[in-house]
Amino acid sequence: GTQQFRKDVEMNPNDTDESVWAFLCEAQTVGFEQARKQLMKVGFDPRPVMGSVYALYRGDDDAKYIDILEGLYKKGGSDAFYASLYLGLYYEAKAEKDNAKVWLLRSVDSNYGKSSNDYMTDLARVHVSRRQWRNAEL
Repeated sequence: GTQQFRKDVEMNPNDTDESVWAFLCEAQTVGFEQARKQLMKVGFDPRPVMGSVYALYRGDDDAKYIDILEGLYKKGGSDAFYASLYLGLYYEAKAEKDNAKVWLLRSVDSNYGKSSNDYMTDLARVHVSRRQWRNAEL
């Protein structure tokens, strides 16, 4: 997975999502801190959630960006889904299973997570189901 995401960033150096997904793959193989050091640089992302996700994963100020993402979660809509999804994945990369579970369940339980046809909501449901955190219907 890492090679695919890294190649995608080479093609589009402003692709925050691909950089984050490369990090998530690498965290499993080289560890969280090393993956953080290897996080690919991308340009400015105007989306509040993804800009904050990138700053959090990069290690700019964990507490600050966790607070920002928790605030975006409270706003509802797609921001709630994406903030909780990427917080859950962040905690999972850090091997904080309990926090990961809380936030990933929030992503699938959000209104957007339940009602959107966005393929990322399917990804979240499969992720939760594979970990047997809930008997999600797929």
